Amino acid sequence: FGARNSLTFLLNRTESQSVYVATATNSDATTVRQQGASLNLTHRLGALSNLNALVSYQQSAGDSNLTRNNNLKTTTTTYQISAATKLGAKTSGSLSARRTDFDSTTNPYTENALLGTLSFIY
Repeated sequence: FGARNSLTFLLNRTESQSVYVATATNSDATTVRQQGASLNLTHRLGALSNLNALVSYQQSAGDSNLTRNNNLKTTTTTYQISAATKLGAKTSGSLSARRTDFDSTTNPYTENALLGTLSFIY
């Protein structure tokens, strides 16, 4: 929207089954279901620079011939803000701040990260 802004919305959903487990145990396969959404906003500051904001949510749930109660469940939520610019004729750089919350029944964690890149093309 507008000459300097871009908004992208993405939905995803997949379901997969392990053929190996079904064949090896002669029973139902392990099933994994994943679904999520992301929203990405980009604002062009000028010819050389832009700002980007991302929010992403992903949920995975699984069951197997042993559990059948969806106790294998995780959710991942990510928030990221970044800025990128061209620094010279062959050099560009970016700086990002990211927070990721991973929630699971076995090993939940929170990650905070500051990422910087410097690219030179020769």
